[in-house]
Amino acid sequence: MPRPALAGCIAMAIVRDTRGVAMNDAQRVSHFPRSPYCGLSWIKEGAVFEIRTAEIDSGRVHLERQPDISVSGHRQNPTTMWSPADAYGVTVVFYPDAWQALTGSSIEFVSERTVAVEDAVSGELAAIVRRAAQQSDVDEGFLLLQDGLEPLWRQARPRQGMAPVWFKDWAVALAVRASTLGAGRSLRQLQRRVKRWTGFNQRDLDQQARMEQLFVRSYEEGIGDLAGLAQEFGYADQAHMGRQVRKITGCSPARIMELIETEESYWIYRLIGARLSAEDAAASLTAASNRAGRPADHAAK
Repeated sequence: MPRPALAGCIAMAIVRDTRGVAMNDAQRVSHFPRSPYCGLSWIKEGAVFEIRTAEIDSGRVHLERQPDISVSGHRQNPTTMWSPADAYGVTVVFYPDAWQALTGSSIEFVSERTVAVEDAVSGELAAIVRRAAQQSDVDEGFLLLQDGLEPLWRQARPRQGMAPVWFKDWAVALAVRASTLGAGRSLRQLQRRVKRWTGFNQRDLDQQARMEQLFVRSYEEGIGDLAGLAQEFGYADQAHMGRQVRKITGCSPARIMELIETEESYWIYRLIGARLSAEDAAASLTAASNRAGRPADHAAK
């Protein structure tokens, strides 16, 4: 997790280390949900390829090797990655509006693709990233990255910034900022600002927030009653929930929950659920205190 001063900038940092772990080809695949985030990644050992899923259905698979130090933008569809052998690296996950503020360039440049870091950032930020990526230990690199980002973020962050734990907290804060910024506060203008800052419309962000809560519920309690979950999380019915889950994950609710529980390649879903469950528990313990007086995947500290 990022330090408090960067909580409104970085959502999390994800470390993946498969060195020395016996894995078959299927287990070396990683399935990711649709994502509104921007990612800064560096690979210390091994190689990572994106599998172009649109071509899998036709029987052909195109592999696109990812740069050793890269920036990726938001994705409107689930993505699939593959490492042919042992790999060790980290992805620092940025809120899209924060990435735009830090770089001074539109997120559209990295929308739906991954580029080498030198094509996406320059100047002081590029130097900070390079120093961090040179560290042999990615956790140490993440700490060094934060050291460099703190003064940049102090200058770039919006005045209405916050330190969100849940995606829904960030999405709500973003909508509030969009509604109070400058001239023009109509619904259409608000929606345009949100789309410009994130690449997603407000409805898609709301769907993403609900999906995050479903991941946590699956992690803590399992799948349970689908109809009851649909009602609890504000869907019109079970079919509505099914369509939205498929849009974000590529699978039906029952299928994705089964895959999360049983398949190594869906490790990111388990990590997200574990991270948010722990963060929520920590927040609850803090509030109570105030009132009373597998492979080595982890969120970097």
